[in-house]
Amino acid sequence: MWSREIRLMFRPRATFARLAGEGLRTDDGWRWIRRPLLLCLVLGAFVSFTTTGRLTLRLLVDGMIFWSFVPALNIGAAGWLAATSAGRLPFSRSTDLLFSTLGPWLCWLLGVAAVAFGPAASSLEFWWLPPTFLAALAWSSLIQIRLLRDVVGAGWWRSVFLLGALKLAVWGPPLAFFALSDQLEPRLLFMLEVK
Repeated sequence: MWSREIRLMFRPRATFARLAGEGLRTDDGWRWIRRPLLLCLVLGAFVSFTTTGRLTLRLLVDGMIFWSFVPALNIGAAGWLAATSAGRLPFSRSTDLLFSTLGPWLCWLLGVAAVAFGPAASSLEFWWLPPTFLAALAWSSLIQIRLLRDVVGAGWWRSVFLLGALKLAVWGPPLAFFALSDQLEPRLLFMLEVK
């Protein structure tokens, strides 16, 4: 009925327990790509809405291609997660599960596109972007801790360490790129600008 992302956002422990009952070791074959493609689609829609205020096919496809490094980094993190799970998860299943924990980010991206770049955007202030960004980060991190604890079987401290490593693998390269190319500071200053 509800998508796995929504179920994980509100009942992560019960959802992971249900998934474990279905058999986590089964290999999903090619189906592992569906959630990375969903993330690409949401990123493309975000680019289209934030650029023109509407959804256009050209900007949707351009955004999907340009931001495809985000799903690629997450796929790499899922491969690392599969390797550290001591045989509990095949690569396709770890990819599917890791991408399932990104529900808060999907909601955040679509919410920002709808609110900040809709018809009333010119009268809005953007003070709410950093706190909502941090809320999406924290919410997704809590779901990922449950993944590491309930599915991978890591203890509390190992889960925190693995979560830090996952975040570094996914967020490190883009932040390093933006920092080294002097792209990060202007964006942060714009978000924190007080009017």
